[in-house]
Amino acid sequence: VFACGAQFQIHKTPVIIGSFGASAVLLYGAIDSPLGQPRNAFFGHFFGALVGVIISQLFTQVPKDWVSEGQEHAVMWVAGATAMALTLVVMQVTKTVHPPGGATALIAVVQDTAVAMKWYYIGIVVLSISLQICIATLINNIDRRYPIYWWSPKKFPMTFDPTTASTVI
Repeated sequence: VFACGAQFQIHKTPVIIGSFGASAVLLYGAIDSPLGQPRNAFFGHFFGALVGVIISQLFTQVPKDWVSEGQEHAVMWVAGATAMALTLVVMQVTKTVHPPGGATALIAVVQDTAVAMKWYYIGIVVLSISLQICIATLINNIDRRYPIYWWSPKKFPMTFDPTTASTVI
């Protein structure tokens, strides 16, 4: 326990990552939403952290003489937008869209403490979302049913019938 605490201090681990506030809203308040299911929450944050750290490392490795004076912030914001956009693409391709995952990617690029953590940031995010999902599962099952599904829904809420060009609920 003390070794783990020391590692958190060495890497100046933030007490809370901002995007987890939005995840809490989905995991505790919108438990019927596909965006708030465990698979989407876990992989949305994981992909966000992974893409964010990769983009952060690529953009922080740019030689200083390539960037004119005063343009460091512009590079940081381009990196943030790139990380967010790529994370959204990865989440859409893997069908794990979780909007706070995009914020996790953005934080990995624009927040100084997260940039300094480098690859360690991914582990912190995975640990944090795992704990949040476990607690959400315990709390939400007191008087409700959560999760609605762990991996994928048994039946999608809407289907489209191309022969009649109508939506069936």
